[in-house]
Amino acid sequence: MTNYNSEEFNLFNQPIAVPVEMGCTVERAAKLVDRSTRPIYQIQNGKSYFRKVPTGTWQVHLTGKNDRPIRVDVYFIYDPKKR
Repeated sequence: MTNYNSEEFNLFNQPIAVPVEMGCTVERAAKLVDRSTRPIYQIQNGKSYFRKVPTGTWQVHLTGKNDRPIRVDVYFIYDPKKR
């Protein structure tokens, strides 16, 4: 018999990425994650900046370097297993 209550099938135990702001400026992202702009400007294409806080993890993802000003997406990742 299959156990559907196991952790691997329980969606309520999986990390959730919540979009906070999409296509914002680096300065706005730095304010949201409470960091300086330098680490966000240093993000390379295909990579993300992560900042762990007690309630979860901030993720800043570069949307493209060809745009002026540079635009990023900001997510908050909540993991219910790490309370």
